[in-house]
Amino acid sequence: MVIKVNPPGLVKIPEKLLRDPELGPFFRFQREWEEKMWLRTGGGSDSISDIETSEIFEPGIQTTDLDELDQDPFDVQGIDLDELDELEEPIQTFDPDEVDSVEALPEMFDPEDLDIESILEQIQSIEEPESVSTSVDFTTTGSQTIICTNTTAITIALNATPADFEEVHIKRQNIGPVDVSGAIDGDTLKTINKRYDAPHLIFTVDANEWSII
Repeated sequence: MVIKVNPPGLVKIPEKLLRDPELGPFFRFQREWEEKMWLRTGGGSDSISDIETSEIFEPGIQTTDLDELDQDPFDVQGIDLDELDELEEPIQTFDPDEVDSVEALPEMFDPEDLDIESILEQIQSIEEPESVSTSVDFTTTGSQTIICTNTTAITIALNATPADFEEVHIKRQNIGPVDVSGAIDGDTLKTINKRYDAPHLIFTVDANEWSII
């Protein structure tokens, strides 16, 4: 005999709980268990439900005593119910899945902590390098790509006051030798001996010199 009662699931589980990596599996399993218990104890709305229930579950199970069921619904992935108390604690980390509104941001983010000058320097350091073509001596003034078209010897002097992670590409395009002056890998002068060679140099504050990479 099917008993006409309200099925489980009328009260929606909060999305915040379902997204939680530890609590989500618990509440989803609990909802599934509630639906199975509802069917096992005669829940349904018509005779078809009664037939489907008898085909799926063993006959004679008409109890809500958890000790008589095969599995304890609270023994899921080692979840400790004491962890539910943690939901009442204030959010202390910035997790988009845990923040319900922008009102929570001031507690986690203080604009005064930003070093604007440092951020601007980093942005400038990643700008696209300027491209320059030269056949005479040249001094770099930032992140640049230098195309050397000289037929006689020239010198490319690296920026004496470079920013951290400033980059210079130097391409020997023609037959003229190209010397590169500056603090480079422990030396003060490097020569691009072969035509079409193109060393890539990066300055770092930590090393306090240019590095060929």
